[in-house]
Amino acid sequence: MGGLIISITGAGGFLGQAAVLEARRRGHEVRALLRSGSRPPAAWAGDAGITVVAADLSDPGQAARQAIAEADCLLHLAARMTGNDAQMRESTLAPTRALLALPPRRLVLASSMAVYDAGTLSPHGRIDESSGTEQAAELRDAYCRAKLAQEAAVLQSGVSAWILRIGILYGAGRLWNPHLGQRIGRLVVGPGKGELPLCHIRTAAAALIGAAVRPSRGTEIVNVVDDALPDRKAYIAALKARGDVACHLPLEWRIPHFFAGLLQDRGPGLLRRPVIAARLKPLSYPNTHMKARLGPIPAVDWRAVMEEPA
Repeated sequence: MGGLIISITGAGGFLGQAAVLEARRRGHEVRALLRSGSRPPAAWAGDAGITVVAADLSDPGQAARQAIAEADCLLHLAARMTGNDAQMRESTLAPTRALLALPPRRLVLASSMAVYDAGTLSPHGRIDESSGTEQAAELRDAYCRAKLAQEAAVLQSGVSAWILRIGILYGAGRLWNPHLGQRIGRLVVGPGKGELPLCHIRTAAAALIGAAVRPSRGTEIVNVVDDALPDRKAYIAALKARGDVACHLPLEWRIPHFFAGLLQDRGPGLLRRPVIAARLKPLSYPNTHMKARLGPIPAVDWRAVMEEPA
């Protein structure tokens, strides 16, 4: 299916740029919403199918409103990745609520697998779309809380939407992730067991555009991860082969989990049990639903990605 108009918030970001290029590859027109003053990527130069729109998403002006009204689908990718709760409310939740008030004809929200409650799962259990969301959000980080609130706003809005819970985004030059453990210089301390819920940037872009061209069944949730996910040991070995990591000190996830219990989850980050479960517990992450609903999505070989230059 081709010839749609797709508006994309956060179009200048890591994920946004990939989504713009994937939409254009498939023959769709793009309205790329960027912060006022932001420069569009050089790769867009001369492409008449990309219209850049300066926008304050918390208070969309006429140009942004028109871009969203004209679009067959809005991909909402703009969100803050780090910061405290107040910053998340300002940069993630306020724009989402403003956009839902318009509302878009159809919505695809880029959410995160960080919203799941891994603490209730047995080791080597699986996280899929039927898994529960975090019940101890106050012990997680502000990003997790913001994504939970963002999803709740979409679910309550009545807008027809896809919620894509994207795994750990990676690509050339962006290979490290906190699911590997604690990094101290070139030393990694953490477990070697359990899959990494990796999502290559091309996988994420293909899934987003796949959702944009398909009506959802009400509000539909889909997890987005690669095929053939590596375990932590294999991935760290590949980082060592690149020279990015010098040494891996294996540490069973139950050890920090035990000490976090002694501290009654009053420590920082990896000394809180819900954080440890979300990042370090050995789990599996099937993508069966993604392939059934949003495919075809080309498979990405993570080993080949590790060999790409930074």
